[in-house]
Amino acid sequence: RNQAACTLCGKGYFTADNTSSTCRPCPRGKHGSIAGAKNESAGCQNCTRGTYLDTDGAESHESCKNCTPGTWSGLPGATKESQCQNCRAGRFSVQSGAIARDACEACRAGSFSTSAGASSSDACEPCPVGSAQPAEGRTFCLPCLPGEFGNESGLITCHKCQIGQVSEYSNSTVCSECGAGRSSDSEGNAKCTLCGAG
Repeated sequence: RNQAACTLCGKGYFTADNTSSTCRPCPRGKHGSIAGAKNESAGCQNCTRGTYLDTDGAESHESCKNCTPGTWSGLPGATKESQCQNCRAGRFSVQSGAIARDACEACRAGSFSTSAGASSSDACEPCPVGSAQPAEGRTFCLPCLPGEFGNESGLITCHKCQIGQVSEYSNSTVCSECGAGRSSDSEGNAKCTLCGAG
């Protein structure tokens, strides 16, 4: 066979065996590493974690696309964007090409988020009045219980009603004064009691 007539496969391609003159493209998820590769393992390398490649025959690692902010991938050689995992609800990531779940930051205490794949802390909403959230990275806020109130948004904990005041219902935003002949003798009471004779 006349070896001079053979041409080398370019980067992003390889021959199936030493006798083939057909160049095959590196498959999706892999990019070319050298020209003239005699097989796929010699001529094609996986895209790194945090990236994916959805086309065949890519010449270099520069063709690998970063997972977008709000997502991450620990999988080398990913072949499609859907292999980038969303940050779960209650978390967000501003980082492009993240390689691990810990790139997803938790929404701060006093806030929540129901959006998976959030790419900004703007997805974290402050808890509405009448509720609070003491933990980070949550998808909901807890209602203020009877005897408590939340008069502002973004609370970490609800406030207790003062002596002489009560809140009878969950999600209260204010406490009410006990009426004539009634009292509340400790903080955080839900009901007024009758005053004793005296």
